[in-house]
Amino acid sequence: TDVYDVLIFARNNIKEVNIPSFIKVISANAFEQNKTIKKVCFSKDSELVLIERCAFFFSSLESITIPRHVNKISSSCFSNCDNLKEIEFVENSELKTIKKSSFSSTSISHISIPKSVIEIGDFCFSFCLKLKTVDFIEDSELKILNRKLFYNSSIENFTIPSNIIEIKVSWCFY
Repeated sequence: TDVYDVLIFARNNIKEVNIPSFIKVISANAFEQNKTIKKVCFSKDSELVLIERCAFFFSSLESITIPRHVNKISSSCFSNCDNLKEIEFVENSELKTIKKSSFSSTSISHISIPKSVIEIGDFCFSFCLKLKTVDFIEDSELKILNRKLFYNSSIENFTIPSNIIEIKVSWCFY
């Protein structure tokens, strides 16, 4: 039998979605501009590894817990999700890359970046007007602070991880 492991498109009138464990990719624009969705749920045995660009762009998503095996969150994935207040990563997350503008213009106030993350793209938390605290797990593997990560945000508390080897010009605010 055929196994389909990519979620390509979702209806625009759903409030909550349970992603089947066999889904490995949420494709680009799958939930883009969905103005009814509030919550996305994944099973503990989720095989999801990739959330492609703009997957939830401009949706009304309020919270999400990123499954363990996700290793990349693509550009503008959750950008302009004005109602998004909570982003969590499961314990032992395998996330390596958070691309450009992934969480820009959301309503998060706090985020804890998994230890495994080695790259956070430009403008990732820009225009997060409620963002106060960014935490890095001890022994964070993050190596580079890219441009304008917190541009026009309200960040109050941020500790630079000890493994940082490069800080790009204007990494913080302007």
